[in-house]
Amino acid sequence: MPMKMHVVTGSVRMVIQKLSALVFKDAYKNEVYTELASGIRKPKDIRHPYLHPVHKDSSFKLKSDHDTVIQEIHQLEDLHKAIERAPPEAIVFHMNERNDFANWIGDVVGYQILSQKVNEIELDEPERTRWKLVGALYKGVYLIKARRPEPELGMRTESYPDNF
Repeated sequence: MPMKMHVVTGSVRMVIQKLSALVFKDAYKNEVYTELASGIRKPKDIRHPYLHPVHKDSSFKLKSDHDTVIQEIHQLEDLHKAIERAPPEAIVFHMNERNDFANWIGDVVGYQILSQKVNEIELDEPERTRWKLVGALYKGVYLIKARRPEPELGMRTESYPDNF
């Protein structure tokens, strides 16, 4: 009889270890798990870190030239909406010789894979460039909201579908 008790204890320990490895993978998941367990946070309230607003000092300032700020953007979700409505000169301003959109997404938001995808977009005709940017941003946000696996880069461990 003591043998069966030992087997059950070993099985329970193994299950706990596997669950712990999944749940406590990083600090964010640990915080979410604690808040869910205590009832502070409901499952629908969980937002991916890339979708959180950035500090007002780190906002993306959509400009048409060096002096004219059209809009301040604090969230990744709002960037593609702002680009949809931005005048062509704003697209050219931010894409000319540098890609401010990719830099902000990577450096401030921290979404490196989307930053790389946006950085691959080259300035062409402003309207064509606009829709390439909007498409890449929309797809990146959609994959996060759909809770699809994230790419293998830096701290992230899952991977995107091949057709990203």
